[in-house]
Amino acid sequence: MRLPYILVAATVVFTHGRAEAVTVDRIAAVVGDQIIFLSEVEERAAPELKLIQDKDPLARARASAKVLHDACETLIDEALVEREADRVHLTETEAEVNAALESLAKDHNVSVMELFRIARDQGYTDRSFRAVARAHLLQGKLFNFRQLDVTKPDEGLEKLHQALRARTYYEVRLGT
Repeated sequence: MRLPYILVAATVVFTHGRAEAVTVDRIAAVVGDQIIFLSEVEERAAPELKLIQDKDPLARARASAKVLHDACETLIDEALVEREADRVHLTETEAEVNAALESLAKDHNVSVMELFRIARDQGYTDRSFRAVARAHLLQGKLFNFRQLDVTKPDEGLEKLHQALRARTYYEVRLGT
């Protein structure tokens, strides 16, 4: 019975002094009670980060910081839309996401598998590409629910995001 306690004590004694703090991830933003991690921001920004070709290290760092900041703002807006959709009981199903991806593939005259291959070539992971599709689908449903002007989608989305930001606590912790 005492053997497990001795092993634990020996492990603590022998590893004491060698432990190092390792940052696993950082908080990039907080939206209400939801945390957006830096790894999520980097995953979303990957396609645009891949395009940065500047030779000057300072210019490349500035461009990367801007891309990360923009991706963080996008994730904040998506989290706000998700919170609002939950509040008004709008959901998206896996079947709806699959149908949206099939429709997108059909619009570009490719198969869904080819669509994912193209997305991977651009820097998306399959998971991040599906997340973008899911976010667009939910945003569209909320757009329709709110009866926003479909002839001016960018303006409508900007107003929607501003209204959601005005009534929800959010904090950007990503330094630029």
